[in-house]
Amino acid sequence: MDVIALHQAGITNAVAALGTAFTDEHASLLSRYTSEIVITFDADAAGKKATDRALKVFSKSGLPTKVLRIPEGKDPDEFIKNSGSTAATAFGDLVDSAMNSIEYSLIEAANGINTGTDSGKLEYLKKCIAILAGVGDDVAVELYASKLSEKFSISKNAILSEIKTKSTQNKKRAAKKQFDEIIRPKADMGDVNPERRKNMRAAK
Repeated sequence: MDVIALHQAGITNAVAALGTAFTDEHASLLSRYTSEIVITFDADAAGKKATDRALKVFSKSGLPTKVLRIPEGKDPDEFIKNSGSTAATAFGDLVDSAMNSIEYSLIEAANGINTGTDSGKLEYLKKCIAILAGVGDDVAVELYASKLSEKFSISKNAILSEIKTKSTQNKKRAAKKQFDEIIRPKADMGDVNPERRKNMRAAK
């Protein structure tokens, strides 16, 4: 119904992603028709989960991706109906103000955290550092590290240092996982104890 409402309002580049089943193949198919993706799922827990999943899929595809939040937790169908004759313009304004994936992740990281306390600030900053450590764009990392530095009055160099440390840890962990997958044969149906292959030292 969201897609139908958007098309009726003249916004014809909308598709139903079916968030819980979103795959790399869907991203590949969409990349043939567009150079940018704007995600707008429901504001509930299921919608947030679908958004996170879609962002991970699109990050691998290389397609620039933004997240659109509709005011008051409404869905596109409801927003279009309430906007009347100006629906297309109003929705276009929302699309123009959509957040990029990094901004969205940093905002979501604050959920459930009281950043007004020192312990809350520390918890939030650790989450932000983990997010930025997974960003491959040095300019973007520099930009958001500066914003965090200004917001919480913390040295930008300290934030960048923590991001670099976390990024190095992530790369080592990924390399180890890849190495383990190469040198350890995967378990098959004939194994008496498949866990033995994953824990060779303990089994020995």
